[in-house]
Amino acid sequence: MWVSSWVVPTALAWFQIERANRTVPKSLFRNQVGFWFLTTTLFLIGGALALVRDSITLQQIGAVGLVLATFIGTFSITRTYLPDVGNVLRQFLLVAVRSLLLFIVIWAGMVLLIRYVVNTPSQNSILVLSAALFAITLLLLLALTEGFSKRVVAPAQAAESEALELQLDLGSSLLAPRELVDLFVQWLHTNIPHEQSWVMEAADGPGGRLLLQPLSSHAPTEAASLAADSPFVAYLRHNPHPLTQEDIDSLTLFSQLEAAERDLITQWQGTLFMPIHASQRLTALLALGHKSNESPYDKRDFQLLREQAAKFGPLLVQSQALHAMQAANLHTLRHNRDLAQENRRLVELIALHRQFTALMSPTIRKPFNDLELQLVKLHSQPEAAAVNSSLAPLQESAGEARALVDNLITVAGRLEKQTTFTLAPVHLDSVVRTAMKSLLPMAEARHNKMELEVRGKLLPVLGDEQRLVEGFQQLLHNALKYNKLNHYVQIICEMRHHEARVQIIDFGVGIPPNRLDEIWEGLTKLRGNGHETAAHSAGIGSGTVYHPIPRRPYRSPQFARFGQYLYRVAPALVEEV
Repeated sequence: MWVSSWVVPTALAWFQIERANRTVPKSLFRNQVGFWFLTTTLFLIGGALALVRDSITLQQIGAVGLVLATFIGTFSITRTYLPDVGNVLRQFLLVAVRSLLLFIVIWAGMVLLIRYVVNTPSQNSILVLSAALFAITLLLLLALTEGFSKRVVAPAQAAESEALELQLDLGSSLLAPRELVDLFVQWLHTNIPHEQSWVMEAADGPGGRLLLQPLSSHAPTEAASLAADSPFVAYLRHNPHPLTQEDIDSLTLFSQLEAAERDLITQWQGTLFMPIHASQRLTALLALGHKSNESPYDKRDFQLLREQAAKFGPLLVQSQALHAMQAANLHTLRHNRDLAQENRRLVELIALHRQFTALMSPTIRKPFNDLELQLVKLHSQPEAAAVNSSLAPLQESAGEARALVDNLITVAGRLEKQTTFTLAPVHLDSVVRTAMKSLLPMAEARHNKMELEVRGKLLPVLGDEQRLVEGFQQLLHNALKYNKLNHYVQIICEMRHHEARVQIIDFGVGIPPNRLDEIWEGLTKLRGNGHETAAHSAGIGSGTVYHPIPRRPYRSPQFARFGQYLYRVAPALVEEV
């Protein structure tokens, strides 16, 4: 009963594992099954020998078999990646045979020396000769066993390798990535007959994710994004060995794979996945379907895939880099061509604008000069008092129209004098003081006072000092012009986080809040609440912008934020900074 309690389940397990070992295709799971089969076999043999009562030698051999079974079983459970059990057994047997041969040779040499050489009359010379022959024999034996082990573990198949070798050289990197992939897939169909195969480009995504983009035209999948902590991604990045769908479905290594990623991999319908590396970096992923003859992928297929993937990976990286540079160069050439055409067009427009301004400026002013002259003559006539009430609005309208025309001509002059920005570190308080100094006569004439307050330490900003002075002059001119008499204009300079801020506060007329956005529209004239607005200029950097001021008083003070003003008025300067 005691023997049956372990023999029966062990024998049943052995039969089940033996069947799986014959039917499962070559894969990591197949390697694990092979170790299980070896463990149960040693356990059965060791247990059977340990039951022999009359032979202590057989019992000791059985005990050694049980110890080996325990060791191999523990090894197969604690290790994630297991080699092929056949290779392991061959290497173990070769090491054992090699050690046994060396032991026999050394033992036989020592016996010969002790029994025959020691008692000879010419002992010294024979000992030296015997030692030399013994050393030569050991060297020859080591060389023979090493050559034999290489032939057994990795048999040479020179003719077959030459026939199956993929002709990839540095010239292949000149092909486009898809053409290179098609060449590789064609080789796969010729040397490893299978139903379908495709290649996906691997790239690092945000957060360590793995991005897979199909390179084959007939790939049955779209672009995929896999999590950084996925066991499937970890295997692809750190292992150059093939992976079967059986491994993904059976091994505990992939038990933590998310359901969405597992379904995605299943939808690919790939039987075998081969990671392709270049300099220890995952470059692409090769997926193969079932073989055409419905047989599993064997060791020969795995060896061919590893050899050719090692050649294909670096060439694919070179091809991708070369064609990325070609695409960037082509884009640059097209962009330069477009810029050259646009530059020629702008040069022509500037020349035309200069001619138009020089030609039309006197012509545009002439009607207003004639109109004002006629109005002066009417005022000087005796009957002018009767029509004075009718001439006043006409004269006012003519003055406003003339001012508008003068402003337009001024804008044209500013546009013609535009130059590139000279950017350098400048202090805004120094810029504001320079602008204030130029407007002191206007402030004294209007009985206004300008007060500058610098709060804290100001950091320098990168800007064109001359253009900034012009901009602040326009802002201060507006504040003084529309401020109340006998009041003051306050200027505050401070740092707000990472921004330099300048506030110019006056107590004159203002702009309704619902019309503030409209002042940034160039060359416009606003009308609010039935009252016509007066336009005045504020130019900086790239040109002049006209913003209106309503004639009715508005109580809220006007705050001008320096960053917003630059962004609105001088976008070219802001972009260049």
